[in-house]
Amino acid sequence: MEHGELGTVGLVLNRSVASDLRPLWNQLAQGAESISSPPDRIYLGGPLNGPMVVVHDDETSADGGNGLGLFFSAQTETLRRLVASPPVRFRLIAGCLQWQPGVVEEEIAVSKWLLAPAIPEIVFEDERLMWGRALQLAGSLQWHRITGIEQFPIDPHFN
Repeated sequence: MEHGELGTVGLVLNRSVASDLRPLWNQLAQGAESISSPPDRIYLGGPLNGPMVVVHDDETSADGGNGLGLFFSAQTETLRRLVASPPVRFRLIAGCLQWQPGVVEEEIAVSKWLLAPAIPEIVFEDERLMWGRALQLAGSLQWHRITGIEQFPIDPHFN
């Protein structure tokens, strides 16, 4: 979500719990003219306290984004608008992860991370399938970096 000289803050995207979110939804909606039905799941973004974040695909309700069609909102007024009229694809996330400056860079340098862009097709995937889709994308990108070949078949029998 944020990476800079002060460190890195990120979110786990594929860990949810079913919950009655009406009280939280109503609290977020305070002052809104209307309110939609709450989702039935909340995503656990990590063990640290942080602001409530909505990751979504609606640029008009964004506090920030990644330039690939993925946006996030955490400001009270923006959350109020999203509660009144949520985008089709969104995830309500509580909690976050945090790394000290330089730690993520060191972990990337020793291959503790596979890198792939955060794109809506993966972020809003069924959470049981998200990890596999992300690995597939990361592998494709690594293959391209090594060979220069743009696309390759998933099944080598199609070669």
